[in-house]
Amino acid sequence: MADPSVLKRLLVVCILAGLALSVYAALETMIPSLQGSCTVNSYVTCGKVAQSPYSYIGPIPVWTLGVGGFLLLLALTVLYLRTGEARWLGWLWGLAGLGLASSVVLLLVEVALINAICPVCVASYVAELAVFLVVSRLRLATSHARTLPPA
Repeated sequence: MADPSVLKRLLVVCILAGLALSVYAALETMIPSLQGSCTVNSYVTCGKVAQSPYSYIGPIPVWTLGVGGFLLLLALTVLYLRTGEARWLGWLWGLAGLGLASSVVLLLVEVALINAICPVCVASYVAELAVFLVVSRLRLATSHARTLPPA
């Protein structure tokens, strides 16, 4: 079983990585010249994804989901790390699951509707997957520790 202190540090690293990637995606939208930095070819390109009509949900840019979601994950993580209360870990797991589901939908939109992949977006989806896996493992480690009799 993984050491909970290592998992907690890994959780913070994954959240900060996802936040940094989401902020970069936001900057790409606001500063179009940055879109060229992640263009590999006509299929692997941030520009095509950022300029598609699917990059907005109504008037809201999709990158706000990433920035807002990772900020909320960070806030819940701080609450959990400061208090150690299992309820915050439960909220983290739920939000990470929602973020993972959103990432899968956004990836499917990129592949099926936009016909392009944004490498920065995909990296943020991987960060979200990592957050979900680490939180799941942390929940398992802490619930296992609570069920063991004292030594």
